[in-house]
Amino acid sequence: MDIGILKEVKKDESRVPLTPMGVAELKNFGAKIFVEKGAGEKCGYSNEEYASAGAQICYNAQEVIGRSKIILKISSPTLEEIKLFNSDQLIVAFWQLVLQSKEAIEIVRNKRLTVLGMEIIETKNGDLPVLHSMSEIAGYLSATVAQYLLQNSEGGRGILFGGGPGIPPAVVVILGAGAVGTAAARACVGLGAQVFMLDKNVEKLRNIYIEHGGRVLTSISTKNSIQKALSFANAVIGAVAIPGQRTPILITREMLRGMRKNGVLLDLSIDLGGISETSRPTTLSNPVYMEENIIHYCVPNMPSNVARTATQALNNSLLPYIEKICLKGIEGAMSEIPDIKNGIYIHRGNYMKPWLVEYFPL
Repeated sequence: MDIGILKEVKKDESRVPLTPMGVAELKNFGAKIFVEKGAGEKCGYSNEEYASAGAQICYNAQEVIGRSKIILKISSPTLEEIKLFNSDQLIVAFWQLVLQSKEAIEIVRNKRLTVLGMEIIETKNGDLPVLHSMSEIAGYLSATVAQYLLQNSEGGRGILFGGGPGIPPAVVVILGAGAVGTAAARACVGLGAQVFMLDKNVEKLRNIYIEHGGRVLTSISTKNSIQKALSFANAVIGAVAIPGQRTPILITREMLRGMRKNGVLLDLSIDLGGISETSRPTTLSNPVYMEENIIHYCVPNMPSNVARTATQALNNSLLPYIEKICLKGIEGAMSEIPDIKNGIYIHRGNYMKPWLVEYFPL
């Protein structure tokens, strides 16, 4: 199996899907690996390391694409990249397909591409192992980012997460008790904040309550409970996701106006549209903006700021699936491994998710 790894073209994306160790492992399965020059340099993996692991270094994306049956990358492909792909290739990425343009989807279907979204690879237990690895990192980072943005120098309220003797801690509201929210709660509690978590799933809230011995306050998520929580929050972390689909709007502009001035909103759901009417994607180079007197942080690729750690986590979670595809081909892997079949948005130009018709009518 011929596998290509592309260098990311989107701003501030420093991750790569596989480490040199992962490349060496795939070589044991008979794969030929083509790596675009410089693909791993931002996370500390040199061309020489990939070559030593058995990869062939290619000078541009066109060469990688032309020599590969499977393309691995991080960010959802740009329209320009999609136009370069060859017919019948398998493209593996964090596609977030519902945010693609109709033109892009038309090209994908006409080229009979197979689209494997790392974010929707799902086990029979409902776990999303590849996405989970990135969600945990984003959750842990969110606590330190929120604490930093609350400082006066950053325009925040000037509040320390842990407070002090006779001084109340910061109140952090987390919307969503999935992988991101759970990791965020651990990190925020570790920094001494008072954490309030909302979710519609009582079992998830119970697990959070038990894990933290009641230190994390929990509530069922409703419009009223969210609005009330916003009124006393110093920082809000949006951690809601419906795999593969657009995130619902949970915070209206009017609700946001009820927050304390110079509070912080970290919308970690921005890669699927965001949870607030006021959210719009930002970058690691320019991560924040002020709206309705609230600092907004809406970086969709937050884990890229710790690119080496994130790349290692991706390698560990993605590699077993690529190995299976090498051994069995994509059809064989889809028929024998439900996780991989669940991760396919489009197979040879045909929709595998019925709800895609709602976004991109045939």
